[in-house]
Amino acid sequence: MILLLVIAFVGLFYVLQTKYYSKHWKKGLSATLSFSKGRVNEGDELELIEVVENAKWLPIPHLHVKFMTANSFTFENCDNSVVTDNYYRNDIFTLIGYQTTKRTLKFKANKRGFYDIKSVDLISGDIFFRRTFASHDENVARLYVYPKLIERSELNSVLLNNQGEINTLMSINVDEYSYIGTREYVPGDPLNHINWKRSAKDCSLMTNIFSPVIEHEVTMIVNLCPFYENDKMRLLEYIIRIVATLGKLCLDNNVHLHIYTNAYELDQSKVLNFPSLTSKSREESLMMGLAAINLKREPEDIVKIMKGLSSRRINNQSLIFISNDRTNAVIDAYKDLSRSFKNHMFIMPEYAAVPVKVKVPDMISWEVPV
Repeated sequence: MILLLVIAFVGLFYVLQTKYYSKHWKKGLSATLSFSKGRVNEGDELELIEVVENAKWLPIPHLHVKFMTANSFTFENCDNSVVTDNYYRNDIFTLIGYQTTKRTLKFKANKRGFYDIKSVDLISGDIFFRRTFASHDENVARLYVYPKLIERSELNSVLLNNQGEINTLMSINVDEYSYIGTREYVPGDPLNHINWKRSAKDCSLMTNIFSPVIEHEVTMIVNLCPFYENDKMRLLEYIIRIVATLGKLCLDNNVHLHIYTNAYELDQSKVLNFPSLTSKSREESLMMGLAAINLKREPEDIVKIMKGLSSRRINNQSLIFISNDRTNAVIDAYKDLSRSFKNHMFIMPEYAAVPVKVKVPDMISWEVPV
């Protein structure tokens, strides 16, 4: 009799807990994934933060948190993970009532790009592990991996070999300044910069602030269509690094920068361009845009883009054209466009083992490391 009562009680408990868990397991239960940083450079290390919360008294005996992210991330701890076309992870938690658990997964961002984790799957069950419950939840985690900048030693070797051309292209007049405001005087400020009228009004010495007048502008045209198809992705990634490095160099020197590419943005809605980058404060916009370039889609015809620019009236600017493609059509389009600029330069990145048979008077060969 007692045995029958025990069996009946266990059976009743099993049915009740199954119904209760099926109805209430997801209440107050959440898992969020976030990156410790929103913007990093290629090769930087950061953390993926995993927070699981059970905001109710009902314990969760076992919870699987499943998500996927880029396979270009190298995680320090690869347990509970599978790497194929993506990185798939399945972490297991046990939560008592009103418990929050946090885990940090260290990883290295190896490749330029924009990455996000849009969803997370929660899979749980009842106390007896007989029933399974699942939920597909939205998640917001975004990461920009900026292109790696060219090493200073490598950059110097190119710049030193072409010092005259670079100086002409990047020069600005630093002897002329424009007034942009005032600030409190500090010892060492030139006396002729003191704003006496503002000082009398504020009853405190105020000095004028000046900024170099930007007299020079650089237009950079980037062709992300290679001459050969072999090993093209590494070549194109390196071209993006060159653009990032030279773009930063321009902005650091207060050069007004215009960048036109034939590559599409990540959402493939339009070609990526930066019509006007006027100060170092725009460097982040440049890097975010370059991080999100989509190399999987076929780029637009660079010749058509260059002909469109040729129709504009451009004065007192320098042209930097970066292209591995050296077909006759591309070279002719460059020659036509360069007539609109006072100074111009053709940068041709290429592997050392690949011969470059064309010759353009202002062409610079930039060796791409293997």
